[in-house]
Amino acid sequence: LPFAEKTVERTVTQNKFSDAKSKLQEIVQRGGGEAPKYVITSESGPDHDKHFECDVLVDNNVMGHGSGASKKAAEKAAAEQALSYFEN
Repeated sequence: LPFAEKTVERTVTQNKFSDAKSKLQEIVQRGGGEAPKYVITSESGPDHDKHFECDVLVDNNVMGHGSGASKKAAEKAAAEQALSYFEN
């Protein structure tokens, strides 16, 4: 039980529950900006094998672009790219 408590505590303190979209939103709003907006820019492929492209906009500026097999995956990839901008 002590091992589990330490693992949970470490996970919470290191903020491992937060995903790229949440982290990006926190950073942007901490700086006083509007919440990021995700725009699906293209959708291709047959219904059983779709591919999505997405841009994430921060204050109407494209800060990241991502692609994926689902809208959610494309949004996550775009957020990850935008985070690299804010973290550097």
